[in-house]
Amino acid sequence: MRYLNALVLSICFALVVSCPLSQAAIQTAIAETSTAELPTITKTPQISPTPRISPEIISYISTMNAQEKSLEDALDKVQSYIDQIGPNTSVILDKNWQTGIAIALAGVKFNGDALSHADNVPPQLDIADRWFKMAGNEAQSLADNLSTGIDNFDTEKMNASQENAINIARYLSNANDEMNKVVP
Repeated sequence: MRYLNALVLSICFALVVSCPLSQAAIQTAIAETSTAELPTITKTPQISPTPRISPEIISYISTMNAQEKSLEDALDKVQSYIDQIGPNTSVILDKNWQTGIAIALAGVKFNGDALSHADNVPPQLDIADRWFKMAGNEAQSLADNLSTGIDNFDTEKMNASQENAINIARYLSNANDEMNKVVP
């Protein structure tokens, strides 16, 4: 900072020396600066305190985020079994594969049920909760459709489970959008 001040002073001195001004010009400049209106200093604006989020809202959001994550993990597990069908359709007949996907689908049903039965929903999150309920119900439908589709080699039910998955993603996205309106 000291070097900056010295630099500014030397530039000012160079300008004064190199630009000779008449005595009248100097007096006019001084008069103008002394009568110039200086900016007024205002108070520093007060920062509004962050609105307090109720413990009920925090609890609900925390619970629903955990349940949503559990449902997504269960759906990922189901998807890992579905991915095995692509290269080898006979895998559907394998007892280990059937047991594995049945357990994964049970996880989808369980987590869908949990998502659709939240307790103590704060009024500000009622719309989000409706979307979570729809996602939970859709998850249960996905599990039923896919299970029936696999058991009966019913492509219509398998296709219906794909629609269920698309709906789940949309409903969860809408639920999260609603929560973000309450807690940005």
